[in-house]
Amino acid sequence: MRLRSATLVGALLLALGALATCEAVPTDSALHADPLAEFVGANCAECHGPKEPEASLDLVSAARSDAHEVLGRMWRQMKDGHMPPADSTWDMARIRGEGLAVLKPLLHGAENLRSPAPRRLSREETRRSLRAIFAIDFPADVLPEDELAHGFDNVSNLRTFGPQVAEQLVAAAEHAALLILPPGLAGDVPRQSFAADEMRCDQEHGSEGTTIVLFRNATLLQSFTPAAAGRHRLLVRASAQQAGSEPARREIRVDGRLLANHAVRATRRQPEEFSCDLDLTTGVHSFSISFTNDYYRAPSGSSKGEDRNLHVDGASLDGPFLDANHEPSRRIFARDPGSARNTELRIQSMLEVPLTLLWGRQEGDAFKAIVNLASQRVKAGDALPVALRAGLTAAMASPRFWRRTEHPTLDGAALARRLALFLWSSVADEDLLAAATRGDLSTVAGLHAQTLRMLADPRSAALAESFVPRWLEFANLAVAAPDTTRFTAFTPELKHSMAEEPRAFFEMVRRRSLPVSELVAANWSCIDDALAAHYGVAAPREAFGAIELPGRGGLLGMAAMLTITSNPGRTSPVKRGKWILDHLLDAPPPPPPANVGVLDERPEILESLPIRERLALHSTNALCASCHQRLDPLGFALEHFDAIGAWREMDGAHPVDTAGSLPDGRPVNGLDGVKHIISADRTLSRSLLRALFTTAIGRGFGAADECFLDVTLDGLPHFPTIDDLILAVVTSPLFRHKVR
Repeated sequence: MRLRSATLVGALLLALGALATCEAVPTDSALHADPLAEFVGANCAECHGPKEPEASLDLVSAARSDAHEVLGRMWRQMKDGHMPPADSTWDMARIRGEGLAVLKPLLHGAENLRSPAPRRLSREETRRSLRAIFAIDFPADVLPEDELAHGFDNVSNLRTFGPQVAEQLVAAAEHAALLILPPGLAGDVPRQSFAADEMRCDQEHGSEGTTIVLFRNATLLQSFTPAAAGRHRLLVRASAQQAGSEPARREIRVDGRLLANHAVRATRRQPEEFSCDLDLTTGVHSFSISFTNDYYRAPSGSSKGEDRNLHVDGASLDGPFLDANHEPSRRIFARDPGSARNTELRIQSMLEVPLTLLWGRQEGDAFKAIVNLASQRVKAGDALPVALRAGLTAAMASPRFWRRTEHPTLDGAALARRLALFLWSSVADEDLLAAATRGDLSTVAGLHAQTLRMLADPRSAALAESFVPRWLEFANLAVAAPDTTRFTAFTPELKHSMAEEPRAFFEMVRRRSLPVSELVAANWSCIDDALAAHYGVAAPREAFGAIELPGRGGLLGMAAMLTITSNPGRTSPVKRGKWILDHLLDAPPPPPPANVGVLDERPEILESLPIRERLALHSTNALCASCHQRLDPLGFALEHFDAIGAWREMDGAHPVDTAGSLPDGRPVNGLDGVKHIISADRTLSRSLLRALFTTAIGRGFGAADECFLDVTLDGLPHFPTIDDLILAVVTSPLFRHKVR
């Protein structure tokens, strides 16, 4: 039976040829359909036909589903030397060479058929973008929660939309606008007013309209909540009916603290307003106004008598007053051409650059609508800061900001945004947008130059801070919960240091232009005092500076990796082996079969049998054995490290045994043995390249992309640096183009 009809393959090749961004592919079906069908019929059909195909890989009927996914799996198996099987009598080198030659024209370029769908910006991308433009520390937890796919939080098919999400995004935009232009700017100082007759009095008193008359020593009390923390001004309006040898005296306290004790000389005809400045935090506060020197002399004979009273009209609280050095608002008002210009021109001048950065391009009609909205608010009586805040809220709530929808042609502005999100997890800066406007990004040379500039910028630390924890699953450290009754060294401080080590190490490897293999092969890392104590070495000269760690070093010796791949009460060779296959060898094992069971974790079992023997019993299941032959030797090799990454010689009462061998017979023993296995080929580079493409493009890379990844990697030095891989991603047709 033939793999597919010539008609189907011809149609597929015509589709490939129609893509302007793909390589030119001949559409004559005789060139590719017949050789592929002949190859499968001669070499694959016996085991991979439609009737009970081995590994569920039906190559003959591939055309009935996603042919590229199936053929991509075929490519991967042949490229890695797994097919034809090693025990066959065929000329394996010749067959693999022929198969790869037949598959390459069909698969290379096919990745362009799968462009990412629209998605929301992730929390981290939103937070970094708003910080870059407005210098605000935005609390990302007010945004819709991120979901993960392929290990990342920026994959398009997970960024869902809907009314509830829209409401959250509008609320987040309002929150951000208040951080950029908070209350307290000129013309926008909040005021709370308190009528005296609404205050609580602790003594009998009189009243004249809304004025309270204190005719004995008494106190008025008022609780309040400021609009925000900061500098405030309390104003108290009062007068006095004088009597005796001294004027009436008034005492003012805030939260029980004395602010003023002074004479009130004003008369009822001309009340005085006393003010005092104070710093307030958020939350509930109180102030009090006390009359402290009551005086009364009764009438006697011809004498009329005297009565000293305090008349309190009310109080008000202004603030917070914004610090003149408030950077977010300064970035807006620094572009104000001055009050001599008309309001619309002022608003346009102040918002043009921020909104261009926010949206990644100049959006003429949308920008005019924002300017008109703010202008109308001013005409309606709002202060200019209030109107600008309304405009910024609308701009940040717009899908032009939070929805990553690339223009069909992926023009310069869209490419600039894609590049900035990839390298900085943020928006494009003015230099990058200018390069896009000039057309520099339309050439590989121009794109290469901008990428090097951006990688040299401190903002490229986002790769280590955002990308690395997702790629290597170190973000899971946040929810790791080792049994602290057994692992007493696991403290919040140590956990924080664990999380920082891989970020600092990755950044150091990248900045030093070391090969990707150094991520595993290194005999050093970047640690602080807490990790030095945990690892049993001398403290470094500076926190997270590079330090030699013989017998540890690199990703595999990090406490973060060793903790997230352990169970709460013990190590897990299976989890550690799977982590290595997933992230370092680019060979993830299939999911475990249903009802596979779990290890017996009863204390008496834990003490009586070492983990190797318990796993051996579990692996006698034929369904489990094939995967455990790959997982276990790699995981057992790291058994000298306990469940939080500390060194050990004994596992309970049992000596640690790290020796083993892989299914192909290669021995592996201890950390150095695993390092040698990984460093022997380029799988780590391919794993990192796959992850970089995933986060750069915003979609998962599966079987259909295997050929593309291999061809990209083949075009790089044998020992590429991290930046080599990044440049390969950025200058690839897949990154630079989008299928319409």
